[in-house]
Order: sequence, then C-alpha cells, then structure tokens
Amino acid sequence: MKTSRIVSLAIVSACLIGALGCAAAPGTTILYTTTTVAPIVTLTPPPTTIITTVTVLGSATATVSTPTTAVTTTVPATSAQVTYSADLSGAKEVPPVTTQMTGHFSITFNAQRSQATYTLTVSNGSGITTAEIYVGAAGTNGLPTTPLFASITGTAVNGTLAQGTLTDSNIVGPLSSLTALAQAMAQGQVYISVNTTANPNGEIRGQLALAPTS
Repeated sequence: MKTSRIVSLAIVSACLIGALGCAAAPGTTILYTTTTVAPIVTLTPPPTTIITTVTVLGSATATVSTPTTAVTTTVPATSAQVTYSADLSGAKEVPPVTTQMTGHFSITFNAQRSQATYTLTVSNGSGITTAEIYVGAAGTNGLPTTPLFASITGTAVNGTLAQGTLTDSNIVGPLSSLTALAQAMAQGQVYISVNTTANPNGEIRGQLALAPTS
C-alpha cells in the first residue's frame, strides 16, 4: 500500500487523492471513530477515506478504510510537552455511581515522552482503596495500566490523593511505555478511576483529554 506524509490540512486533499495512505501532521486536528479509534481528516466537502492509525508524536504512516461516525481530537506536536486532564465524577463510571466525591487529574508529558508528572486531587473522598489509569474508551470498562494510589483499609481524602513522576517502568498491563500511554490519551482511550470500599469497581472516573490552553 502506498503511503504519503502531510504537513498541513491545506494539502490533505491532495494526499487523499494521490495515495492510499496518509499521515497526520503534528498539531493537526483530526477525527476518530468511537468504536475503532480510527482518525479521519476533516475537510469540506468531507473526504471519503479514513486514516485508521495515528500516533501522538505525529507524522505516523497511516492506512485508509471506509468512514464511520466520528468525534474530534488533536495530535500534539512532537517537540513540545503536552498536558492531559480530566474531571472525575460518579456519573462517568460504568455503570454510573451516586456519590458526593469528585476529583481532578492532570498529567504533563515532557517533549521526549520519557517522564510525566501528575497530580490527582479529590473532594469528599472516603474509603479510597485504589486509583489507577486505565486504557478504555468512554462508556466502557478497560484495563488498568498505571497504579497511582493504594490503601488496604481505605483512606479519607479531601485534597491531594496522589502526585509524582512516571517513567516507562511504571507502565504495566496493555501498554509498554509512556509514549504508548500518551498516544492512547491523544486518541481518547485513557481514563482514571478512583475505587473505594463502597464501590470497589470505581466510584469516580474521568476520561483524559488535552488540557485547555491559557
């Protein structure tokens, strides 16, 4: 299958016409399907092909398939640090949980994707047993990939629950590196869940997305 690289949305149409595969440039706004996480470039009029693979580092060779329902995401530039964040609530758990607990999670990857610093805060937290990063789409239950907090008996917290620095050695489960974790976050496939004695399968949850820029 032929491949081609694109540098901006202005020449994406030529890329789609002249090649069976294209690549998303760093910083390009793209779309991806909710079921297969397959990115699709947005154009007017809409294209008839989908880019089915992309990396957070940008300039990845991609393949083409039939378009389906899509939602929006953004691929950060390769040479810059990037921050993802999420607001956590019981309503986002699967199934939803009624709780007064809420939370916020923020993680910043360095430009080389060799380190990531994070902070997890909770309000009205009680009986907290674990907090973990999971791989999975919104509305589904995924697999844990990065443990952040653990307590055998359960802990009451109203403030910072966990903070620190992650490296590749902290990544377990379905992923193997911080680069892979950042890529999954860019594709909307990562969430964080806080588990408690009352709700061991998750009391509050939030899907990671690019943090708003000030």
